[in-house]
Amino acid sequence: MRESGTILRRRAATEEEPSAMAADRAFDQRIGAMARLLRSQRGWSIQELSSRCGLSTGMISQIERGLSTPSLRSLRVLAAALEVPVGQFFENGERGGAGAAAYVVRRASRRVMNLNNRGVTKAFLMPPGAGLLDMWEFRIAPGGSSGGDLAQHEGEKAGVVLEGRLQLWLDGAPLELEAGDSFRFSGLQPHRVDNPYAMEAAAIWIIVPARDSAGGKAAL
Repeated sequence: MRESGTILRRRAATEEEPSAMAADRAFDQRIGAMARLLRSQRGWSIQELSSRCGLSTGMISQIERGLSTPSLRSLRVLAAALEVPVGQFFENGERGGAGAAAYVVRRASRRVMNLNNRGVTKAFLMPPGAGLLDMWEFRIAPGGSSGGDLAQHEGEKAGVVLEGRLQLWLDGAPLELEAGDSFRFSGLQPHRVDNPYAMEAAAIWIIVPARDSAGGKAAL
């Protein structure tokens, strides 16, 4: 007897889940290994890093062991404390590429953070090496959100909605954004992004960190 299309689709989805979970675990472990390496290079204990970045020792330990997927905010505060760009957490020790790899990120090579508890997927779009900005593709499932509290930090953010609709909260008020709408705001403005709509939304998100007094890039 032939299996129905529904059963086949369910079986395919079930078979994909372990590989997707394994990829997420491997990603978390790479992030954690880089965080541990950067901390060790500075001769800091977890307690020292905690006092510098404001994350708890337990959270840092979980991130370093690959037991927790860090939020983008957590990576920013870790990067600021370690004085590196956020992108370094995604480089696996690489400090640049050769040929096209130095300038181009192929779709299949994107480094992705799956924040499944928030319904958010963040793909880092920048090639290896330090730069003046960070660029991400955010995909937010229906009901998903970038987080509970309104975030704020130094620097500037900009972007454009590619698909669907989003609510961009600035200073406690929501702005309704549709595909094709673009935006820019200071990171010091309290902000959050929600998707209260029935379809997935996608946006390009650009972060320009603040510069320090010497004119260099502050790692936020």
